[in-house]
Amino acid sequence: MENFKKVVTLVLSISMLVGVTPAYAKAAEADSDSLQFIVNSIEPVDYAKDEAWVMRPDSPKKKVDIFMVMPTLNMKNMELGNEDITNEKTRSRFSKMAMMEAGLGSDVANVYVPYYRQKSIGCYVADNGYVKSGVPDLDDKYGLTAYKDISDAFKYYLKNNNNGHSIVLFGYSQGAEMVLDLLIEFENNNDVMNKLVAAYAVGASVRPDYLEQHPGLKMAQSADDTGVIISYNAMDARAAKADYTELATNPLNWKADSTKASKAENLGLVKVATTGEITEEIPNYCGAYIDENGKLIVTEAADLEELYAAENSIFPQGDYHLNDVNFFYRNLQQNIKNRVEKFK
Repeated sequence: MENFKKVVTLVLSISMLVGVTPAYAKAAEADSDSLQFIVNSIEPVDYAKDEAWVMRPDSPKKKVDIFMVMPTLNMKNMELGNEDITNEKTRSRFSKMAMMEAGLGSDVANVYVPYYRQKSIGCYVADNGYVKSGVPDLDDKYGLTAYKDISDAFKYYLKNNNNGHSIVLFGYSQGAEMVLDLLIEFENNNDVMNKLVAAYAVGASVRPDYLEQHPGLKMAQSADDTGVIISYNAMDARAAKADYTELATNPLNWKADSTKASKAENLGLVKVATTGEITEEIPNYCGAYIDENGKLIVTEAADLEELYAAENSIFPQGDYHLNDVNFFYRNLQQNIKNRVEKFK
């Protein structure tokens, strides 16, 4: 009980898909007893079963593992709640996205991807139909359910599959939130943190107070440091400015300051089919720099005007959240490999 109450206090899962550091800690401090009741009422997923994993190698060959947490997958479910991971369509979405993302690290690491009862997209959308720009007013059980699954999956993996391997954490969007949550839960676990190559939390914001409250965690400052967090949110310079600041790492030059990276440093935009096959690749697609608010500003893309004017689903104009990974795919892929090599 006490152990999971600590986890509840640390859960950070009501953050935004874009723009806000997770903030479950305040809610937990305000009403930890009711949150504990919610946690106790959540039927656990049995991660000993193969059907609880999208990807889990039978005979891992590499000395490095990448634990990947999938982003929000059903963009049509506007009801508040958690996705049903026994539903065939949901499972298909997980499988397809895992095939699209696994190539980022599969050359250097064994890939582990759990199913989890992620929050519905409706948990993130305001009445105007766009992703909210602040922390949403949610029933805590949705975030707690999603994070409990990821926490349970990671603990099962550590106990039964890790076998002393070094670890890369990778999450995009809601998956990035979960990665940030895991870092807090395991911040003081030396066995885990000493194995951490890096934690990629792409498309979720890391506020300054996140690091202030958790001094054992740190942002990447270069292409080579290890045990660090890599995070950014891609935007157009003309997009509405956020009323907060965040910390970021530029995925083109791997700097944490405003140094501009030209498109010559972009190893390639990549679009991947749900089969894992590459369908499009554009070397030197765009440049980028980090602005005064910590947003990653996309520059020099040949189709930038078209991109800015395009229909952007539930995201405000100029918010390139849906492209956070593919714009910088080859740089992310190369950097995972690089940090793995530096970690040895």
